[in-house]
Amino acid sequence: MGRKLTFILLILLLTCTGFNQPVKKVQAETSKVTVNASVLNIRKGPGLSYPILKQVQKGDQFTVLQKKNDWYEIKMPSGDTGWAASWLVSLNESNTVGGGTGTVTVDGVRLRSGPSSDSSILRVLQKDQVVTIQSQNGNWVRVTVDGGNGWISKDFLSSKEKVSIQSSSSKGIVTVDNLNIRTSPTISSSVIGSLNTGNELNILEEQNGWVHFTMGALEGWVSSQYVQKVSGNEGNQNTQSKNSNQKMTGTVNVNSINVRSKPSLDGKIIGSITSGQSFEIEKEENNWIEIKLNNQIGWIAGWYVNKSTQSTVTAPQKGSQKGSVTILYNGTNLRGNATTNSSILSRANAGDSFNILDTVNDWYKIQLKNGGIAYVASWLVSSSETKSKSSEMNTPPSTTGGLKGKIIVIDPGHGGQDKGTSGYRGTFEKNITLSTAMKLYQKLKNAGANVILTRSDDHYISLPARVGIAQNNHADAFISIHFDSLKEDQSVTGHTTYYYHENQKELANDIDQGISASVSVKDRGVRFGDFHVIRENSGPAVLTELGYLSNPNEELLINTQQYQELVSTGIYNGLVEYFK
Repeated sequence: MGRKLTFILLILLLTCTGFNQPVKKVQAETSKVTVNASVLNIRKGPGLSYPILKQVQKGDQFTVLQKKNDWYEIKMPSGDTGWAASWLVSLNESNTVGGGTGTVTVDGVRLRSGPSSDSSILRVLQKDQVVTIQSQNGNWVRVTVDGGNGWISKDFLSSKEKVSIQSSSSKGIVTVDNLNIRTSPTISSSVIGSLNTGNELNILEEQNGWVHFTMGALEGWVSSQYVQKVSGNEGNQNTQSKNSNQKMTGTVNVNSINVRSKPSLDGKIIGSITSGQSFEIEKEENNWIEIKLNNQIGWIAGWYVNKSTQSTVTAPQKGSQKGSVTILYNGTNLRGNATTNSSILSRANAGDSFNILDTVNDWYKIQLKNGGIAYVASWLVSSSETKSKSSEMNTPPSTTGGLKGKIIVIDPGHGGQDKGTSGYRGTFEKNITLSTAMKLYQKLKNAGANVILTRSDDHYISLPARVGIAQNNHADAFISIHFDSLKEDQSVTGHTTYYYHENQKELANDIDQGISASVSVKDRGVRFGDFHVIRENSGPAVLTELGYLSNPNEELLINTQQYQELVSTGIYNGLVEYFK
C-alpha cells in the first residue's frame, strides 16, 4: 500500500512540473515582407510540398515571425500563420515615425495596400483629411484612417506636431546599361528585367548595398553602386530639365482592352486596343489612364497596362542618317539597346519606316518619330542602308507572301478545368499556352493568313474536337502549343517539336529551326510523338513543347512577354520557311 501511494505521488509531481514549464515565445515581430508575385501561395509549412492555406496578391504586406531556409513564416490579418517563399517577396524594415497625425494636401490621393504605386488601391482620400501616421518605408507612409490601414506617398501628406517624415533623397539615376533588376536584395535572386543609363528611379529603401525602387509600374531591387542618388532640389531640377525630353508610355498587357469616354466602367466604349500596342500616357486618374485614340481622348483601365519612361533626344543634323529601314512584321520590338534582353521602348508595324543612325553588330540604331533613339534587329526589317554597311548585316528574311490565304489552326493546349502541368512556382500551363498562341495568331493574321484558334479563352476543348477543327477547315498547318515539365529532374530545360506522320516531319523541322533561331534555350530537337492531336491529324501538324515549367529559371523566362514574343516569332518564321 505504501509503495502504491508513493508511485501515485510521484506521477502527480511530474505532471504538475510539466504544467509549470514556461511556454516558448514566438520570435519578436520586427520585419515585414511585401508580396512581389501577382498571386502568391501561402503554405502550411516551409516548402512547396506543403498544402496551400490561401492565396494573396501583389503588394500585400505581412509581419515576419521567423525565417527557415528560403521561407518566411508570416502572420496574416486573420491571426493565422503561414509560410511564404522568400524569392517571391521583399523584406522591408520600416523606419518608425509614428506618434502623430498628418493631413492630406490634395484631393484624390490613393490609399494603397503596400508601399508602391503598383499596389492595389484601397480607397481614395481627399484634401484636409486627417490620418494617423504609423511608419515610413522610403517615400511611402503607412497611415490609419477611419479604422483602416494603408500606404500613401509622403509627397501628399503634411505632418503635424512631433512627427518628422524623413526627407532623405528618394530619387536615383542609373549610371550603366543593362543593370539587372532582381526580385530581392541578393545576387542569387531572380532577374526580372534590366535598366539603362539615365533611367530615373523612385527609391523606396536601401538595404545592404541594394536599392528597392519603382519606375512607373516596374518595381524591384538593383545594386546601389550603379545608382547615383540626387537630392530633393537636384531631383526637381533634373525632372524639370527632362520634361521636354521624357515621356511616360504604356503598353497593353492583355489580349484586348476597351477605350472609354471617361475614367470609369460606366464610360461609353469608343474603341479598343490590343496586346502589345503602345501609346503615350496623357495623365492618370484613380488608376485610369488617359490616351489619344485616332485624335480622340479616351480612358483605359491602368491595371491592364505596363508603364515605362521613354527618353528622347534632339533630332540629328541633316545628312547624319545612313539610309532607312522598313519594318517587316507587325508588333516588332524597338529596344533601348542592341540586345534582345534590353527593355522595349515601343513597337512598330509592317510598313513603318525609320531613319538609320548607326549599326551595332546585327542591330540598327534608328530615329523614332518623336525624336527618340531605339534599336531594331536587322532580321526583322528591310534596309536601304549604304552598301558598305549592309554587307556586315544579316540578310533579312524573305517576304511573307507564302502565308497569305493559308489556313493555319493554332491550338493552345489545355484550358478550363484542364490546367495542364504546373510550374515550380505555380504557373499553370493553360495560361501560358493561350497568351503565346494569341501572339502567334496576331503575327500570322497580319501576314494575311486565315488563322483559326481552337480556343481563345479559358475553356476546355476535347482532343477530338481540336483535331476536328483542323480537318473540317482543311487546315494547311496545325500547331499545338504546350510547355513541358519533369518534376523528377528540375535541371532539364529546352524546347522540343513533335510529329507523328512522315508528312508532318518537314513542318516540324522548319518550326523547330525557327524557334531555335529566335530563343536562347536548349534545342532538344525534332522527335516522334504519339499525341492525339497529331496522331489523328492526317494533315501537316506538329506539337511544340516550348520550355520546361519545372525548371525554376526557365519558368521565370517563359512567363515574360519577351520570351513569348520571341518563341511565337520563331514559330512564325518556321511557317514562312515551310510555305516558301
